[in-house]
Amino acid sequence: MRRAAGMHPDRGTERHLSPLTIGMIAYMACRCKPTHSFSEVDQRSAVEYHIIGKQAGRDSVSVAGQLLLTEAAKKAPRSMVEAAARVLQIGEQPAQATFIARALNALAHLIAEMDERSLGDAAGAPSDYAVLLRALEQPEALALLRQQDPLAAARLRGLHDREKLLQAEGGAVGVDEAAALLGISRQAVDKRRRAGKLIGLTLGRRGYVYPVWQFSQGGTLPGLEEVLTELRGHDPWMQAIFMLSENTRLSGQAPLHELRHGHVDDVRRAARMLGEHGAA
Repeated sequence: MRRAAGMHPDRGTERHLSPLTIGMIAYMACRCKPTHSFSEVDQRSAVEYHIIGKQAGRDSVSVAGQLLLTEAAKKAPRSMVEAAARVLQIGEQPAQATFIARALNALAHLIAEMDERSLGDAAGAPSDYAVLLRALEQPEALALLRQQDPLAAARLRGLHDREKLLQAEGGAVGVDEAAALLGISRQAVDKRRRAGKLIGLTLGRRGYVYPVWQFSQGGTLPGLEEVLTELRGHDPWMQAIFMLSENTRLSGQAPLHELRHGHVDDVRRAARMLGEHGAA
């Protein structure tokens, strides 16, 4: 029977892992450069598996790490083992390995501090990325973060605000969808973005996404380009914030609302004031 999306798999079936799955975990453990000592692993067992170390071209510390992961994989739920396999598989470059090691250490510390209720709340987030964000918003996580970074709470609020911007008023689309909405090519979309005639929000290596609220039938929202001209001194994220936020110079309405009602000149004046005096 096919399992519905979002349902948790049966706990009994999660623990039955095939020898191939466990073997893959052990093999990838041998390929990864060890970053920590595994002295707690039974060294006698490591000697017994010495042939594996020779085949992998690694020393006995790698074999000890392999044994530790193999034993852990036998006891862990399938979902956890598969996630660990993906992590080990991509962690071969030095920068990747360092990032993964530090992130996993942070997770281990965080999980030890969080109670069952907080863990359940975080695990119920709609996406894997949201799980991390929700976990970091828990009081236990904030207490740990403040010990290392007094501005951690503000940084988290910034991440949360960006996520809200990406989801607001219908969300955001990639360049292909934006091109289809405008009836132009991908290259033309990029040209408009670089010219400041279209709001494109960067997602780093994933490129740009385009808020759908700026599109209308066969083009952009009337008056948008004129308003963006007034906002050219601000980055696209700030432009999006301006468009979606209530503005005292517009009787408490958001500029997007006013543009939709044809009040282009009023929104342009409010945008000009943002550049001269700061946000309303």
